[in-house]
Amino acid sequence: MPGHLGDERVTVQNLQVMQVREAEKIILVSGAVPGANGSYVIVRPAIKHPERLVAAHEAHRKHDEEEAAKKPAITVR
Repeated sequence: MPGHLGDERVTVQNLQVMQVREAEKIILVSGAVPGANGSYVIVRPAIKHPERLVAAHEAHRKHDEEEAAKKPAITVR
């Protein structure tokens, strides 16, 4: 009788995101990605230390502020 071999959630660490192709909606990952062909994969950062997490959020906030400053302000009349 058929079973459920491989029917569990698996986490693989230390994979590298090589490229992000926004036009094709593809993320290229280097390493052994778990799951069957055509299945969904969740990609998230693997920050294991809280102080690094705080630093990462601060860096993202600064980057977002810089990007917002580059865009021209839109005024509504």
